[in-house]
Amino acid sequence: MSIISNDRPTKGQLLDIHSAAERLDCSERYMRRLIQERRIPFIRLGGRKIRFLVVDLDRWVESQRVEVVQ
Repeated sequence: MSIISNDRPTKGQLLDIHSAAERLDCSERYMRRLIQERRIPFIRLGGRKIRFLVVDLDRWVESQRVEVVQ
């Protein structure tokens, strides 16, 4: 399952924290906490800049899925 729609970046594109937070419908503060706790995959460019691959975000969202227990 992919959360990509036509108006969103393609899988190979890099997103900054703001764009990634919008994509996941969460705050930038929460994204920074996920980065600090190393709970989400990210790329560090030049020591300070943080970027996310769209495909990594999609995989991370899918890994957070909780299945129904009957």
